[in-house]
Amino acid sequence: MEKKTFPRVKTCGDGLTPRAVKQLDDMGLADLLAGHHRFEGLRSVAFGRTLELQWPDTPGFPRHGYVVTRHDLDQMVAQRAEKAGAVLRQGTEALEPVFDEGMVRGAVVKDKASGATSEVRARYVVVSDGANSRFGRALGTSRDRSYPLGMAIRGYFTSPRHDEPWIESHLDVRDAGGNVLPGYGWIFPVGDGRVNVGVGLLSTFKQWKEVNTTKLMESFVGWAPESWGISPATSCGPPTGGRLPMGLSVGPWSGPSWVAVGAAVHFSVRLPNARRFQVPMSRLWSRRLAGISSSFSRSRTRSASTSGGAGSVILASGSGSAAFALRPAIARLLALSPTSGTV
Repeated sequence: MEKKTFPRVKTCGDGLTPRAVKQLDDMGLADLLAGHHRFEGLRSVAFGRTLELQWPDTPGFPRHGYVVTRHDLDQMVAQRAEKAGAVLRQGTEALEPVFDEGMVRGAVVKDKASGATSEVRARYVVVSDGANSRFGRALGTSRDRSYPLGMAIRGYFTSPRHDEPWIESHLDVRDAGGNVLPGYGWIFPVGDGRVNVGVGLLSTFKQWKEVNTTKLMESFVGWAPESWGISPATSCGPPTGGRLPMGLSVGPWSGPSWVAVGAAVHFSVRLPNARRFQVPMSRLWSRRLAGISSSFSRSRTRSASTSGGAGSVILASGSGSAAFALRPAIARLLALSPTSGTV
């Protein structure tokens, strides 16, 4: 169940690190990724110093990344999931869980085109409807407010350096008064004449609620290196952004027949260099899903399904590729079932 309709624009930095590339390669997307802009490492800039850091030679991982807009990436991943056997219902929002004897057995879904609602039942439910997960809250998830929040905003600009082999991170981002803030700015070449430009902050200083990210973005564009050629005149449109909950600050992550993933559990971390990365999900959530599947394997619980029969999986998604990245783990769940199911 995908709330949006592909292709669609989604706010993101668009950078894929080698670990992300490895995950996507494993899903069979290597050839499609190769058609997008490839970069060799990270250029870090701070306080007058510049370091160009090539991706390390790590066994099992490539030494390159890609910049792929979410407009393109999410559609690629969704189509790959369909090719692997998933049934994707686009423009369909999962409104609330369906319970049967205290167990989650599916979802009430709404077709956004017609407004019609229906009930879809499944043996397992994967919750991936974003950072404001209404579906997850209906299952009892809540955020631990002692964890920090991030704020980020990004926009596209035309640039003569659109095809550079480095993504660039500025670790001394400043406000209009020249004060250094706990955050970073980035300039990621997209390779099609554009660069993705943005700034991000952490809520780890007292005045963070007073920061206007639009003004901060304007300040960053103003003092970014002139060679990038970014300015209001080269902007491709208004920037977009929002808050970024992180650190697995939402729980519980799972129940007897459901698991929440991605932004729905604030599955995002920040590393010491302030660069934002999405943690590779497959291993961790595979273990979560394996725990669910073994529980059900022991109980041999079965339920009728209106969309795929016993053993089906509903993926309640509002964000796209993060959820579809779970395809290998979900496939292992389906292998336990007597019939193929609907993901």
